[in-house]
Amino acid sequence: VALFPGYVFYDAARYDGQRARATDRVASVLVPPEPGLLLADLRSVSTALSVVADLPVARPLDEPGTPVEVVAGPFVGARGRLVRREKATLLYITIELANLATYLEIDEAFVRPL
Repeated sequence: VALFPGYVFYDAARYDGQRARATDRVASVLVPPEPGLLLADLRSVSTALSVVADLPVARPLDEPGTPVEVVAGPFVGARGRLVRREKATLLYITIELANLATYLEIDEAFVRPL
């Protein structure tokens, strides 16, 4: 199961996407207003996937949280939103361009507010 169902990310500087669009299987192309921000989001997802291969399938982000960066532990460098629950503290890793997020449990001592 794809982590971001229905989405394909590519580097427009290396691949223009014409071949993909020519398949008639692409509904639309989202162009990030700030590509660096999308790249940072994708790096955070990559960092998380390098440790936890089975992250939950991304869903629309509908929960407020505190923007944080992971500064210790196996997810160091990842950024996201910290959400406190009764029994767990979750780091929502977001792809802001698509308003989607996946999440993982994290020790609050490993993050600092942005």
